[in-house]
Amino acid sequence: NTSASGPVTNIEVDPHAPTPAPTTPRLSPDSDTGGSRVDKLTRDRTPTITGHAEAGATVHLYDTDGIQVLGTAVASASGFWSITSTSLSNGEHQLTAVATDLAGNASVASPPLTIHIDGTAPKLLSARVNGEQLVLRYDQALDADRLPDLSAFTVMVGGVQVAIASMHYNANPRTVVLTLANAVTQGEAVQVTYGDAPGDQYRALQDLAGNDAAALLALPVDNI
Repeated sequence: NTSASGPVTNIEVDPHAPTPAPTTPRLSPDSDTGGSRVDKLTRDRTPTITGHAEAGATVHLYDTDGIQVLGTAVASASGFWSITSTSLSNGEHQLTAVATDLAGNASVASPPLTIHIDGTAPKLLSARVNGEQLVLRYDQALDADRLPDLSAFTVMVGGVQVAIASMHYNANPRTVVLTLANAVTQGEAVQVTYGDAPGDQYRALQDLAGNDAAALLALPVDNI
């Protein structure tokens, strides 16, 4: 006996990898804390990365080795995706994206995005005064375009505040130079105080990645 035919099931086979392959990932401007906002230098250890891929594809973001997955997202109808990375170590990272469609086909890796993570704040190495020049030396380059106003500093000599006439930054050897209105006599007790203005993220002693230098509270200054 022959049974009646059952319903016909159509199976669609998709052997093709997602096209186009994901575009080169981009560091979100909000995560690019470097001075230019396009220098791909950031203090953000969990930066937001964006890009485009085939609509509906699942996008995996990979670290330099192409093995460690930093995050996953589904591309929107327009193909846009956004991933907040898991924590990255200091140093250079080359990030790539791979898209996988609903059939499980994986694309080739995107071209890499190279970013630099710097989450270490600049450290003060020395504070010295000679005549009218008080010099603060740091272990990292500072952003000369983001220097604070003179009002961020207070200099006391023998318990009396001394006015600061001007300030400039020397890239080599990474020094902030405060020129005092009056020269200091050798041996006088000198203290310097520095504090970032509340709520001001762009006018401060910062390194090139945007890490703020620590405040100084009545720090004794070498005067010998």
